[in-house]
Amino acid sequence: MRRKHLGLAAGTAVGTWDQAAMACLPMRFNTLRWLGLSGKTVIIDEAHAYDAFGHALTVRLLQWLGHLGAPVVLLSATLAGHLAERLVHAYLQGAGHTIPKPVDPAYPGWLFADSTTGVVTASGTIPSARAHSLGVDQHLVRHTHDPSVADGRATQLVRTLAPLYEASEDPGAVLVVCNTVPDAQATYQALAARSGTRTPNLLLLHARMPQWQREDITRRLLALLGPRARRPREPWIVVTTQVAEQSLDVDFDLVVTDLAPLAQLLQRAGRGHRHSLAGRGHRPAWAPAPRLVVLTPAGELPPPAWGNVYDQALLRRTRDLLAEQADAPIAIPDAVTPMIETVYADLNTLAEQALRDDHRRAGQEAAYAAAADTAAIPAPDTLTDLYPITDRDLDPDLLTTRLGADSARLLPIYHGDDATYWLDPQRSCPLPMPAPGHKRLTREQVADLARLSIPAPATYLPDAPDTAPPTEWNKTPLARDLRLLPHRVLPDGHIQGRRTERHILGLNPVLGLVRSTAR
Repeated sequence: MRRKHLGLAAGTAVGTWDQAAMACLPMRFNTLRWLGLSGKTVIIDEAHAYDAFGHALTVRLLQWLGHLGAPVVLLSATLAGHLAERLVHAYLQGAGHTIPKPVDPAYPGWLFADSTTGVVTASGTIPSARAHSLGVDQHLVRHTHDPSVADGRATQLVRTLAPLYEASEDPGAVLVVCNTVPDAQATYQALAARSGTRTPNLLLLHARMPQWQREDITRRLLALLGPRARRPREPWIVVTTQVAEQSLDVDFDLVVTDLAPLAQLLQRAGRGHRHSLAGRGHRPAWAPAPRLVVLTPAGELPPPAWGNVYDQALLRRTRDLLAEQADAPIAIPDAVTPMIETVYADLNTLAEQALRDDHRRAGQEAAYAAAADTAAIPAPDTLTDLYPITDRDLDPDLLTTRLGADSARLLPIYHGDDATYWLDPQRSCPLPMPAPGHKRLTREQVADLARLSIPAPATYLPDAPDTAPPTEWNKTPLARDLRLLPHRVLPDGHIQGRRTERHILGLNPVLGLVRSTAR
């Protein structure tokens, strides 16, 4: 089942949500995706983790899975009730039940929608063995990495992490979650430059690192802070981005995070005091209970450095909710549902309480949903012929499951004063080429290139002759889609990144992919 387009046809398949959602887009070989999905129980984890465009595609996916009679399991700890109701109704509609049934999911709990009868059954609230109180400290700070700014983010971070730099304090592990890669890199550099009576161990992890490096750091984290690891005897600080929110089963003594929408904050908080320490050590005296420290930018949200990474209304609602509950810890899991409903309330339920950013959010979500509806294949009950499912006139490269996700995989390469390119700065590993008499690279060669590549926005590196892969790779999937990132190795050993009109782009062995201002 390793042949192209046949991955989902295997007896058991594991992939990202995108692999299933692509079945909702009209592209060639689409029926093979449906063939693979139709005979399986489809499990979608983190069902809350998509924007309005992705949510609308999930709705269409569930309509078709309901039509095909495929069992579906949706998992989420932070899904708003009105979104859960829409997903359940989509599945039942696809199964032929056009009259919506009331949906009132409990948390923690489960809900079962019978595709045959249309009956919806919900459990009561199930007691959690991991119930606890989460302390939340919200600090309003100026979003700056300058440690000389008294009310700045960097200064507050110094105060929060002070126990790790004092020899008299217990060791421990702190997770610092940043909303952007540049913020994570700047935070890591600032912490590395800080001095104290002892020096904590530092790790940096984010998505714009070569695949091999991310895998290596993840393995180190699991060995150090995984569910079976003994507590570290030295202080550790791990600086990361949203990659820490999901699928990283590690246990920190304290979580510090930039402000994010409530669902993301709760996911990040779940990396603190995550496992029992029975027989594995103890918590430091400065972190006896679960605590989340939130660094909230003062003034308008979001700050310019974040761009559009999070919706303004969700950030504002989360900030205000945390301020209202400043004197009381959050009861996990009992308080999760009412807090989620407060932050992610449907605009129709807000009435006069809706502010300008709420209306902007509602308009944007409506536009995203309309875009998804336009891009997706028709719902099963409206389909009159099969042509719209595999519209061959559409370019697959123009179809995406994530609106605005114009991304590329960059392959760092290195050269001296000549035109010979290498995969390493020591110039010991040349670019792979097909063996004599063959048109394609081997699987091993492609795997090596994939491990060296870095995901990044396509706008970071323009199409140019020196960024195009060798013509010998044109017959090899994945390799032919890579974009080369040339680095020049100077005679003294220093390495220069690729200069564009807006920045210099290069791979730092510790910081990952770095953009610096072009002068």
